[in-house]
Amino acid sequence: MFKCEFIVKDYKQVWKDCIDAVKPFGLDEPLLIDLYSISDEGSNVTKALNMFNGKDVRCIVHVINTICKRIFKPYKQGKAILPEDALSEEDHIEILFGFQILENAKKIVNGIRHTGFEEALSTKAGIDVDTRFLSKLKSLRWLYDNLDEILRLKQDARFSDKLSKV
Repeated sequence: MFKCEFIVKDYKQVWKDCIDAVKPFGLDEPLLIDLYSISDEGSNVTKALNMFNGKDVRCIVHVINTICKRIFKPYKQGKAILPEDALSEEDHIEILFGFQILENAKKIVNGIRHTGFEEALSTKAGIDVDTRFLSKLKSLRWLYDNLDEILRLKQDARFSDKLSKV
C-alpha cells in the first residue's frame, strides 16, 4: 500500500552525505580526507569524521553544551574521566538538588505550554531542549522572569483548573 524507504544514518551514511555535500564545490573524497572538520557532538558525525579523516575538531559551542547537559546526568563516558568516589556526599546532594530544580522547571514550563495557559501570558514559554545550547538557562530565565504573572493568572478562575497540576 505505502512504499517507505528507511535511510540508515550511521557513520558510513554521514560520510557519504559529507562527500555529496562538497561535490558541488569541486571537492572530492581524497581532498575531504585531507581537510580538518568541525563537527557537533553527534556520535554518528564524529565517528564518520574520525574513521575516514581522523581530523575531527569538535565545535566548542557543542562541547560546552554537552558539558553543561551532562553535569546533572552522569553518563558512561563520564565515569572513565571522573571516578565514582571523586565527589563527596555533599557534592552528590548538591548535584541531585540542581537536577531536581531543572526537572521541576521543565515540568512546569511544559505544563504551561500543554494546557493552553501559555496563550494568556505576555511572552512565549522558553522550551528546554537538551540538544539546544543554553535552552535550560533560557527556560529557567523565562520561568523566573514570568513567575509573578504565572502566579497571578493561576489565581484567575478561568485558569485554575488548567493549572491545578502545574
